[in-house]
Amino acid sequence: ALSQLGSVYRLLANYRQSLAYLDRAILLGGLQPVFPRQAWRNYSILAQTLYSARTYVAAEIYGREALRLSIDELKDPATTYITQLNLGLIARRTRGEAEAMDLARASFNVIDGLPNDSAKSGMIAKALLHTAHLKRYAGNCPEALNDYDQAIQIYDQLATVYEKYEVYKGR
Repeated sequence: ALSQLGSVYRLLANYRQSLAYLDRAILLGGLQPVFPRQAWRNYSILAQTLYSARTYVAAEIYGREALRLSIDELKDPATTYITQLNLGLIARRTRGEAEAMDLARASFNVIDGLPNDSAKSGMIAKALLHTAHLKRYAGNCPEALNDYDQAIQIYDQLATVYEKYEVYKGR
């Protein structure tokens, strides 16, 4: 519940309140055993909050810990893929465009091993959206438009309104 409140306050751009809730969540995790998924969630949300607050180095540290938990403890392709995408956006600020694209490409490798279904299609579309953003930030607009268009085609098939809005907004 604390990490969820932290996430909500991040979306409201109240980073101070968000960090206060996330700090409590992590502190409570240190006082009693926390399930790896909850620890991943806490670190992942904290990384996103720190990124939103433009504290990029700290965001990367928590994002890398979330990725480590996802790969080593959870062994869950879904958490690994989303953590790689989010860490890619963070790495763009801390390590540059090449590292950011490497993380985004790694998320596609995770997706490739999943069964073909609508969940996989949604994951591909989200990965295309993130790579399109990274390409646009790097000034490679023609390739970014191609990725945005592919994401739109997938979201049209899935009939997801919010995600389509995000793609059109980026495009």
